[in-house]
Amino acid sequence: GRRKPLKWSEVIWVTLTSCLISVLGVTSQVFIIWPYYLKTPSFSRSQLLALLVPFNLGLFAIFANYWLCVTTNPGDVPLGWEPEWEALESETHAPSGHEGHPNYVDHANDRVEPPTLELKQAIYRPRYCKSCAAFKPPRAHHCKTCNKCVLRMDHHCPWLANCVGFHNYAHFIRFLFWVDVTCTYHLVMVSLRVLDRFNSWGYWREPTSREMLWMVVNYVLCIPVLLLVGAFSIYHFYCAATNQTTIESWEKDRVQTMIRRGKIRKLKYPYHLGVISNLTTTFGSNPLLWCMPAANNQEGDGLKYRVAHGIDEGAQFRWPPKDPFKPTIGHSEREPHPYDELYSQHGWREGPDQGPPLFGDAGADSWGQLSPLPPGATSPSPFTYGNGGFNPRLVPSNADALRRR
Repeated sequence: GRRKPLKWSEVIWVTLTSCLISVLGVTSQVFIIWPYYLKTPSFSRSQLLALLVPFNLGLFAIFANYWLCVTTNPGDVPLGWEPEWEALESETHAPSGHEGHPNYVDHANDRVEPPTLELKQAIYRPRYCKSCAAFKPPRAHHCKTCNKCVLRMDHHCPWLANCVGFHNYAHFIRFLFWVDVTCTYHLVMVSLRVLDRFNSWGYWREPTSREMLWMVVNYVLCIPVLLLVGAFSIYHFYCAATNQTTIESWEKDRVQTMIRRGKIRKLKYPYHLGVISNLTTTFGSNPLLWCMPAANNQEGDGLKYRVAHGIDEGAQFRWPPKDPFKPTIGHSEREPHPYDELYSQHGWREGPDQGPPLFGDAGADSWGQLSPLPPGATSPSPFTYGNGGFNPRLVPSNADALRRR
């Protein structure tokens, strides 16, 4: 589907980006390559066409994918969407111990202790957007610029004046790819004109002042674009190969931090299907069409996704796990929520935006009783175990560097 019309500030960004592409594409041909090839006897028109046709095809691919990135709606959450409650309930009431379950470890007795139901519900609480007052599907996030939740949101790009989400992510990756390819071709093409000075067997025509000016302009504009977009592309090609978004890479880091600090057990990222499967879910099953503009063959509808082998489908509704030690507000301090009744119908605590007060005194009266402390803990703090000692699962962030010394 198409997005809403651009605002005037967004029109400026899109115009500047389009002008930059146009300047590099037009001036390199009109003021550098055409005059040199047409006025040099040793070159034929067929050689000129053989040089410029691939370049213009690359320009067409850039503009086509850029247009699709800007005009395609990245994906809106359907009105009234709700998570699959059965998947969440099966996890919170299922016996623990399987892979990816955030059990606690009793280090004194070296055994795994299952978390309480309250702890499971706090970790696996359904994702809810307070700004939109609605549930968020897996991988969806709220964009403050667009003022809405976006399906499989990666980031908001000012150069596109749009979010990069489920429906335009493939266009975005193809746009980066063709910018890299065409800018590289552009630099080689302009450099051949410069390096022809050292061609001893051919005819050399000194460039005019105008040609020199445009050669400098093309180098000054193209080299930074290729370096910046190239570095950006490497990161996003990696994300596409591992089936993660920019936001999910931050979530994975946060989960690893909780694991390192002993708050939860090791948890597997649910969307990594293998490189080939990851790419086919985004670009389609035919690799010949992966680089073609407008080939929008991604898998699914943006509301539900395939998960890795050995992980139940409900894992996508539970990612990312919440921090069980994060301070929460008490029931008496919170205003009534429109989804409180819906939560209670499915056996969940009230307040979809916050979990129950798990540890400590805050909210004890409002919830009636406190959840038990983790096995071996004598304090509500996540940093003390046993006789006031530190949690043995705590690992300093520079532990690997210290071990190598």
